[in-house]
Amino acid sequence: MASTLNLGFVVSELAPLCKTGGLADVAGALPPALAQLGHTVYAFCPLYSEVRRNLEKLNLNTVQVIPQFPLWTGELRHVFAVHRAELHGFQLLLVECDELFGREGLYQVEGHDHPDNLIRFSAFTRASLEAAMLMGLELDVIHSHDWQAALAPVQARHRYRLPGIAGVPQVLTIHNLGYQGLFPPDQFRFTHLPAEAFGVDCIEFYGKLNILKAGIICADAITTVSPQYSREILTSEFGAGLDGVLRAQEHKLSGIINGIDTEDWNPATDPHLPANYTADNLAGKAACKAQLCRELGLTDNPQRPLIGMITRLAAQKGLDLVIDAAVRLLELDFALVVLGTGDPYLHDAFSELAAEHPEQLAVALKFDNRLAHLIEAGSDMFLMPSRYEPCGLNQLYSMRYGTIPIVNPVGGLRDTVIPHTAENVEAGVARGFWLPDLSAEGLVAAVEQALEAYASRETWHSLVRHLMSLDFSWAASARTYEELYRRLAAGGGSA
Repeated sequence: MASTLNLGFVVSELAPLCKTGGLADVAGALPPALAQLGHTVYAFCPLYSEVRRNLEKLNLNTVQVIPQFPLWTGELRHVFAVHRAELHGFQLLLVECDELFGREGLYQVEGHDHPDNLIRFSAFTRASLEAAMLMGLELDVIHSHDWQAALAPVQARHRYRLPGIAGVPQVLTIHNLGYQGLFPPDQFRFTHLPAEAFGVDCIEFYGKLNILKAGIICADAITTVSPQYSREILTSEFGAGLDGVLRAQEHKLSGIINGIDTEDWNPATDPHLPANYTADNLAGKAACKAQLCRELGLTDNPQRPLIGMITRLAAQKGLDLVIDAAVRLLELDFALVVLGTGDPYLHDAFSELAAEHPEQLAVALKFDNRLAHLIEAGSDMFLMPSRYEPCGLNQLYSMRYGTIPIVNPVGGLRDTVIPHTAENVEAGVARGFWLPDLSAEGLVAAVEQALEAYASRETWHSLVRHLMSLDFSWAASARTYEELYRRLAAGGGSA
């Protein structure tokens, strides 16, 4: 086997060109990390309208490598083209079909899914496989992500017998099991799969089509974005109805923790901050806190701890618990900053609380990248009471910025945040605070524990400096993926 690998990624979003969530961050960061290890990476992504705009903003030039090729999706005929650009050391291959992708919204508009999403992503995965064959890429492994690309291993198993796809090991990463690609059975014709694929041992799921389920069954290896999440999804509590399917495929399941972009998220060089800082000189962090308080109208009190939250306002993220605990939380001596959008009920609830407590609570109902960086830098603590969290990135950003996480220990939060116990503090390995249980009372208890630790300034600054010294880059994660790819390419399976 060659020392370097040819790797194909099939992704429905990729930062900095298009993004709705953490998948885009992984798709934009893992390929460059693999390229730095010497591998050749080709990442297929739809050429959305948003991608066209961002290509122009980034001054990224593309070259058309396949002028056009037709594909049938059921009774529908679509014509595709493929454009190539080099991005951070890997080959970006943009799949063009304006009829499917030349519209606003990657998956939905104004909160409503595009009604032809199965057609769009079934066609995208097939077009990616066809393009790989037409270009003669000779891939060693194909790595697909989430339900939007989960038909790639299914189509490869059931439809493609041509060199370049047949027999190529298939990896499927589940970024969030809550999104499975469920469609009515009469849309099966749009998958371009043979009749035998419509069955309980493939795509059928309680009378519906389940695209993610089919990908799980047909992939040679399944990964999640943290080891803990890979164990949790085998249970009925976290398995979202697929725990039985996953238990049957457990032999090929593993968890690999996400990394972060340590250039974009670096307090020593971050251009979004009014002052930069390092673990050896934390003066800039205090300046960021003062600026954050001024911008959001909070009382600028350097001695009062500031807790940040950057999140989707949803029950999954535990925001309802914050509301339930608000009366007791706001009796404590700290300020809270919340940035995000989501459930209209939570919008109203947080807005009302902020109006009642303007000097202690600030709420920004929007997404603002600059403000997100400032909150990570200016906060003393970062709150993540998630009901489930496949990996989580904000706790990693927070630790890099010397902002201590307070988390519900699930998924990647449990893997990355070592609790602040007496034993762990003495061993010098503590990284943050765990909720003792997922409730309003547990939330208050964890915040109280963090505030008590904050009162000991010497101990607190020692914890801050320790977290800022940790390495959360993609380098370690990329090597773990590399090991998996090598085993699969050598015919050794996923275990």
